[in-house]
Amino acid sequence: MNRIKRKQAHVRPSLVDIRQVYIDPTLPPDKRWKKYLHDIQNPTHFLCGPVTVQICFTTNGKDLAHHITHYFSHYNRWRKHLFMIQ
Repeated sequence: MNRIKRKQAHVRPSLVDIRQVYIDPTLPPDKRWKKYLHDIQNPTHFLCGPVTVQICFTTNGKDLAHHITHYFSHYNRWRKHLFMIQ
């Protein structure tokens, strides 16, 4: 356990906290994306406050668009159900 804590303490300082990344809405989309990638340094491994975020994709899994659509379609159903009960 102590070894794991030391390893995490070593890795964390090099990660960027996404809350500190500013996306300028006045920039064109391609420049916004380039600036975001530059600022975040690693878009698949970063911090969100005290939480380390690491994103992984499988080669044979469903794409991100599918998962986002599924999430929001269920979220909207859940919200409708919640408001109908109250």
